[in-house]
Amino acid sequence: MWMCEIKQALFCFPCLLFGGETAWTKIGVTDLQHLNAKIVNHENSFKHIHNATNLNLLGQVDIRHQIDIGYKIGIQRHNELVDKNRYVLDKILNCIKCCGKHELPLRGHDEKTSSKNQGVFRGILDLCIDLDSILRDYFEKSTVFRGNSKTVQSDLLDSILSVCRNKIVNEIQQSEFISIIVDETTDISNIFQLVLILRYEVQGRPVERFWGFENPNGHNAEALSLTIFGLIDPLLEKSPNKLIVQSYDGVADALQSDGMWRGLGRRQRHTTSPPAGLTVLFRTRYRELPPHCYEEF
Repeated sequence: MWMCEIKQALFCFPCLLFGGETAWTKIGVTDLQHLNAKIVNHENSFKHIHNATNLNLLGQVDIRHQIDIGYKIGIQRHNELVDKNRYVLDKILNCIKCCGKHELPLRGHDEKTSSKNQGVFRGILDLCIDLDSILRDYFEKSTVFRGNSKTVQSDLLDSILSVCRNKIVNEIQQSEFISIIVDETTDISNIFQLVLILRYEVQGRPVERFWGFENPNGHNAEALSLTIFGLIDPLLEKSPNKLIVQSYDGVADALQSDGMWRGLGRRQRHTTSPPAGLTVLFRTRYRELPPHCYEEF
């Protein structure tokens, strides 16, 4: 405690230095009749004890500073480990993208360690490991994530697809118009699939983007229409008027057989504005369709 000669009041020195109750730091205590009780209450307060401790440690090595240094070292090591893991993951993704760019299968028929042909992906990854000392050191010491299992490959492919689709959605939002191309194909197990291609312009340049495969619930026109709407509705939810062209190939046969062209066109007319901007094209089989199928539009 100390007394201010100007204000003729008592102040608390530790609280005056480090901040505390207004009565002991700015106004001052002048009630001498209850001074002892006020001093006891103030000295037992958490703020005063904290300030008194800071005053006693002033100029000495603070244990909290040492803990803070250790904490910073831990963060630095964690960041270094994250950077290393990202580097390794980037190399694995590059191997996957290389296979996709050249249309090469990722997995081999026999990916066991004793196999002479573990697949293209494993071969490219092994080559990178031989050429990169950081990769080689990681795979020699890693016991958790190795990046070459089929589960990890599928997860990475899903992540790549998600990033690509997000970019496509952003491009569609900035484009004024969009057209869709729908075709049918079969996979290696001879299962019927729909393929959706999006066509729009990016900075004045027309581009085509592959959106994905979809397995319809049936081969009739209703099932195909529901599948197509299920693919394009989320893309055009905020601006359905952007869709100006539809183009079909093998799917046209199924839609024509059930007489669904009229229903498909009506629904698109209700979901797009202005309706007159909608055009439906048939890439290879439009000449085989009866006139009412395209005169409708």
